[in-house]
Amino acid sequence: MKQNTKILLIEDTETDARLIREYLGSGEIDHYQIENAKRLSEGLAFLKDNHFDVILLDLSLPDSAGIDTVKKVTSFSPAIPIIVLTGMKDEQIAIQSVQAGAQDYLVKDQLNSELLIRSINYAIERYHLRSELERVKYERQQEQELNSFRQMIQSSTTITSRSFGLGPLKDGQPEIFNEFVASFEKFLDLAIEKRVFQANNNLSTELRIMSEKLGFIRAGPRDVIDIFVVALENKSTDVNVEKAKAFMEEGRILMIQLMGHMISFYRQYYIQYQNNSKSNITE
Repeated sequence: MKQNTKILLIEDTETDARLIREYLGSGEIDHYQIENAKRLSEGLAFLKDNHFDVILLDLSLPDSAGIDTVKKVTSFSPAIPIIVLTGMKDEQIAIQSVQAGAQDYLVKDQLNSELLIRSINYAIERYHLRSELERVKYERQQEQELNSFRQMIQSSTTITSRSFGLGPLKDGQPEIFNEFVASFEKFLDLAIEKRVFQANNNLSTELRIMSEKLGFIRAGPRDVIDIFVVALENKSTDVNVEKAKAFMEEGRILMIQLMGHMISFYRQYYIQYQNNSKSNITE
């Protein structure tokens, strides 16, 4: 076990927090750096700006309680093992906590230094082993899925290409293409933020604006897939498996929504084109 294990303790009861510090302070080999957040919101703020090796999470906080607390933390920081702390000896809660993503479940009244230190060490080791196995498995799955998208790109001939004789945006206008990729990457971040915090960001409007910009330069579905694939590859670099999965899931949704907006744009463009043609014939 490495030295100076960084622990985020999310616990609002001062007495319990002090006991946990005392238990960890009695370790003869390992040294622990502990940050104590008294609310879930404060804990998430710590997680946003700092690295931690493990989270000790109380299930009864002023701003969150029960299994939802575990789900919120795992959604926000899926790469950090969680040990749930509770004052209740409830087997059902223990099972639900593990199912929600926690590595272990400890009853406060049964805690002692040896039990807590062993739980922390095992949680970190088990989590790293499981994460490595999942990473290898997911990388294979992701590569297969991205390859299927690449095959769609190679085999597709878009409406705009047939109509206007245009090649892929990626090849013809790489600077503009990269701007769209950067925007899509920001949309991915916003989608994850909305997923975790239920944030009220207006992604649909942003996607509609992007679809209009793509429409004005006569881009098509092939270009949307190109943008999605490159943005996903960029965002999935050097992130844990859980976050890469989240990017993939949200990215698929964003891609479908973007295509839907583009279809609406081209439908409106086609109707206006037909109306203008009829007007010219009448005149």
